[in-house]
Amino acid sequence: MQSDQLSRRTFIGMAACTVLAAAAPLVRLVPETAAGAVSRGVTSSVYSNENPPCDDPGIPVPDGFRWNPAPLALYRKTDGTIATDWDVSDFAYRGAGKAYYVSLTSGSDTNDGTTLETAFQSLGKALLMPDVDIVYLDEGVYPRKHAFNSTTIPRSVSLIALPGKKVVLGTHDSLVWSAESGLTGTYKAARTSVGRVFDASFTDPFGDYAELTVRGSADEVGDHPGSTYTDGSTVWVRTADSRPPDDRVRVYLAVKNANIEGGKTLYVEGISFEGGTNPLRAANSAAEPDNLKVYAKNCRFKYASATNGLHILGARECFIQNCEAARNRSDGFNYHHYNNRTPMAVEVGSIGRHNGIPGQTNQNGSTSHDGGTVIRVNGMYFSNIGPNVADVNEATHSWNVGCVSCDSRVGVSTTQNVNWQSYGPGNRMWLDDCVSVGSLHDLYASSSAAIYVRNVRSHGVWKTNGATIAGY
Repeated sequence: MQSDQLSRRTFIGMAACTVLAAAAPLVRLVPETAAGAVSRGVTSSVYSNENPPCDDPGIPVPDGFRWNPAPLALYRKTDGTIATDWDVSDFAYRGAGKAYYVSLTSGSDTNDGTTLETAFQSLGKALLMPDVDIVYLDEGVYPRKHAFNSTTIPRSVSLIALPGKKVVLGTHDSLVWSAESGLTGTYKAARTSVGRVFDASFTDPFGDYAELTVRGSADEVGDHPGSTYTDGSTVWVRTADSRPPDDRVRVYLAVKNANIEGGKTLYVEGISFEGGTNPLRAANSAAEPDNLKVYAKNCRFKYASATNGLHILGARECFIQNCEAARNRSDGFNYHHYNNRTPMAVEVGSIGRHNGIPGQTNQNGSTSHDGGTVIRVNGMYFSNIGPNVADVNEATHSWNVGCVSCDSRVGVSTTQNVNWQSYGPGNRMWLDDCVSVGSLHDLYASSSAAIYVRNVRSHGVWKTNGATIAGY
């Protein structure tokens, strides 16, 4: 995965600068005034592990924000960017058990798994070891049977890609394809539970695979390159270049991908979770409502077939750093109350983009619900089909520092075309040094909610509906 710095610069170059070049001068919003000239352009606000200057007093937690003291310290560097020395890898799970290794290309499930040379081939095999604490994964695009294979993670564990290795954990199978008689370039395979179909041979500027368009019949697939159809037991595809399907055609199933439940700890690093109902789902249990903890670093959550990329249903903590959630059916990062627990979440240097599918209107890059609390630092949220950042329902709090939100892709006539949204009685959203451009509304607060701004750069297009937007 690209570094956070490179990702942010790519975004600024490809999206924000394009918007700014065609837009009217931005407005810097400060407590004293609601309008004024901007003296500098959008900065990348790159996340940094560098120690901040010792004379920097740090950025104070806003008055009224419930998470005080916050679990990380934030500093404003001399160039105006936001820095922290917080590192989520400090939360990696390390129990008293063993480390096991998994290698798709050279491993075997008859090995003992205790070294890379004697690695297992399947992640599922490693997770079933009674003394496993850490699993190190070698490079590979792991299909369903060598990944989770719909198995719920049974215990607390760390899953870590070996240094420099690209690891993808998917819900696709290696299918047996045959040409469909009478249909040009069309192939079929026996497969139930089809969710979404992608072709990794074709990618966009963000590196996302091309999704095959769903058609209403096999005959329609034959008439349209780059399309697919399933009747529930058979799947048909015609690739964009009409080549026979290969291992880059990923038929992601609508089944569990990474899934953990109950009072456990999960740490993941350097892994792309692709496909499934949710690429990563974590849910606490009624019996253990205060013990679920999820941590992720340098991970991607993409191509969900049912709802969200990172789907958190109740958690004592969910801390992520340099992660990306994209091309999911619903939201990118999603936090909900569940079984008597409301999540406390931190997102540092993370990206929620291009989530939602055509026809939807309320899919978000990041969203917290039901009285949850979230801190977002140097995040980027853009091109989602709905509000890019939405914190909703009663008493939800968020503090957003150094974040960029822009370019909602929902219809321009709707109030869901917004960058920062807060609604619900008692909801509070704080924006520090954030940027908002390219959507119909920069800020939208409703239903007795409030948004408080400090050093925010936007076009000043605010909308309130029985709510408050003010400086602090």
